[in-house]
Amino acid sequence: MGFVRLGFLGDSGWANGRRFVMTSEIRIERPLQSREYQRVGRQNPAFENRATRGVPFGETAERVVRPKVVSMPEFGVVVFESRHGPGFEGQLHDDFSKFRLILSGHARWEANGARITVGTDSLVHIPSGLPHYQQDRLHEPVVLYAIHYRPALLPSFLQKGLAERELLHLELSAYVPSLARPVRSDFQEILFEQGDQQPGWEWMLCSRVVELAVRALRVSH
Repeated sequence: MGFVRLGFLGDSGWANGRRFVMTSEIRIERPLQSREYQRVGRQNPAFENRATRGVPFGETAERVVRPKVVSMPEFGVVVFESRHGPGFEGQLHDDFSKFRLILSGHARWEANGARITVGTDSLVHIPSGLPHYQQDRLHEPVVLYAIHYRPALLPSFLQKGLAERELLHLELSAYVPSLARPVRSDFQEILFEQGDQQPGWEWMLCSRVVELAVRALRVSH
């Protein structure tokens, strides 16, 4: 049976994108469930800090300079992490809606005359059919979590509300209490559900997208 290995940052580990030898680890003889993930994170702040910033333990994820193309499953939700390299930019016009949670870096996004600058703890929603352009700062490429979903998953009032806001940008750390941690936790739980694929995982992903849409619409009022 496989196990999950969680490294600790200290005299060894990952720092500034460079790999060092880990001197300690936790071995769990089955996949981590989302609640276990949160508990391990609380018990080991170094792990939680690294995980919530989207930096994986193990091999460094490939950096991209163009938007990542990810297949949409039939049930209509997919989540992934994207790590950008210097010079990242893209002009997009998608037939699905998407949420973006920025973990690090800065970028300029434009859509229908609106222009925003996103940074750490920015939550962005882009509705289906909205042409948009994004360009990272040269020396501050973005690392983000992304959710792509079919708009039909949402009740009509949520579809309408989010579509009316077009390029919706929420700076989560500006709210009191901060919304950054619970929203990061939501994205991480979706990632674990997608990876673990226990019975009913597709419904869990759909329900989390609805919850995130409700949260975004409420905060944007």
